[in-house]
Amino acid sequence: YWHEFLTDHELDILCGVYHIGTGVYTSDGKDEQTRTVSWWPLPHAWARGSLSYQAWTPQCEEWYQKRLEHFEKGVFLPTNTRKWR
Repeated sequence: YWHEFLTDHELDILCGVYHIGTGVYTSDGKDEQTRTVSWWPLPHAWARGSLSYQAWTPQCEEWYQKRLEHFEKGVFLPTNTRKWR
């Protein structure tokens, strides 16, 4: 069985997505709000950003290398979609 595209779940795994509880609950107290962060931007964040997600460019490589450098120095944390833009 072949897929033409990755599923949302597969993309979440590849991008290192976490759903983190905010400590805010619904009025009945049963469900907690979550915020979503990831180690790498999801496709919709790439689409809204300044880097092309359809082709790997020198600008993409430069961004990627800087991101790896931040990982190695321990100065980068998972980020929400708004900050990926």
